[in-house]
Amino acid sequence: MRLWNKLQVLVLFLKLVRNPNRTELIFKGVDLVSQDPNQEPLQAIEKAVMQNSGFRSMYNEKYIPDLPDMMFLQTCPENSFGRALHQHMVSNGLSFDLFPRNPADRPIQYLTTRIYQDHDLWHVLFGFGTAVEDELAIQAFGVAQFQSPVALMLIAGGLLHLLGQSPARAVAAFGRITELYALGKRAPFLLSLRLHDFFTKPLHEVRQVCGVM
Repeated sequence: MRLWNKLQVLVLFLKLVRNPNRTELIFKGVDLVSQDPNQEPLQAIEKAVMQNSGFRSMYNEKYIPDLPDMMFLQTCPENSFGRALHQHMVSNGLSFDLFPRNPADRPIQYLTTRIYQDHDLWHVLFGFGTAVEDELAIQAFGVAQFQSPVALMLIAGGLLHLLGQSPARAVAAFGRITELYALGKRAPFLLSLRLHDFFTKPLHEVRQVCGVM
């Protein structure tokens, strides 16, 4: 990564320590890190994810599902994955169009797109809300699944933020981070699963398929 980009990432990191809920800084950090896809760490990630046959198939066909329709999710059966996702989005005041739509020509770009598409779905799979501790735990799962350097930066910044507020919260968050990292190592590669096709299925069955029970 060029020196100027490294300095910009450092500034973003310091801003995230002050306020880890600024998602626009996260998106900018991802863009900065991805500007040179020939970096060795990014090439290693590409090589690893493309070894997964399910992900490789999705990449080759450029599988990019439409944003979930809130009205459809609301009509999904009680206790289904889709109904739980609808409740998560409404109760937390979230919108599926929060995440940017970027080119997905290279595997690393496609991986970023898939992460954005499934992020809110992962919250539901794990039964998480939107507290800083929940977000950090999900990032730890991502580190285990696809070795994301951006996720590591978010975890580090989030822990420093929590330390400044309450050391006890930081310690508790670290425990959840280690739990979700271990779960990410055991679970199948979630970004190779077409979770958007599972909305009408019972939530507990989807969690079983994903290995996150």
